[in-house]
Amino acid sequence: MSEEIINVNLSELFVEITKLYNIYCGLDSMDEEMEREYSLTSSKIYHKFIKDRKISVIIKRFGNECVDEQGFRFGKDVFIRCNVLEKLKLRDLEIKNGYIYIFGVLEEKAESEGLSLLERYYLDNFKIASVDAVRGYIRKYIAGLYDCDDIYITDSFGPGFYGMQIEDAYSLAKLTDYDKLGIYFVNGSIMNPPKSSVGIYMVLTEDKGSEISDCLSCIGGKSGCQFCGKNKHR
Repeated sequence: MSEEIINVNLSELFVEITKLYNIYCGLDSMDEEMEREYSLTSSKIYHKFIKDRKISVIIKRFGNECVDEQGFRFGKDVFIRCNVLEKLKLRDLEIKNGYIYIFGVLEEKAESEGLSLLERYYLDNFKIASVDAVRGYIRKYIAGLYDCDDIYITDSFGPGFYGMQIEDAYSLAKLTDYDKLGIYFVNGSIMNPPKSSVGIYMVLTEDKGSEISDCLSCIGGKSGCQFCGKNKHR
């Protein structure tokens, strides 16, 4: 499997980050005075903590031989179950490649010192929005690797969704040189920094989007919906 590191400037994702951030903070439910104060505080937080950040992302390509209807198999020792693959009934010819990705929004020393609880809340939402925006960037980056229009890049398959166990985060991460990014694990499953993401994209020869839903195979149930990007947009 081939691995590369790409660097993403968060300033280039300003529009997407801001759009997601406003959704997560509930901008549409604010009155005019609250929105004005929100905008001033948010701008201060963005320019101080987010604007100049660069995120390093590891992307590792694997072949279609690693995918079957039960999950992802990497060599003899690593198997990651993914319930939704059985529903897709993918044929080898439908899968061009798959990509493991991993990245984290590193914590700066004492970055929250002197911030009010509200400012910390805004900073946390900016980081969540940054993670989701970088995931979108990765998907577009992968699409750009293919000089054709007849491909479909899936949503990211990640631990905790699509029937994948949370503990599989470490199984995926250890297939990469994740420690180069300053990411580490606590108790074998908890990623640090907290705003980290690991998962899989697949490149297919036909659009399977209508057949893929993280809710269909979700192992979290309603109690896990606060982690779901799809529900955050509602």
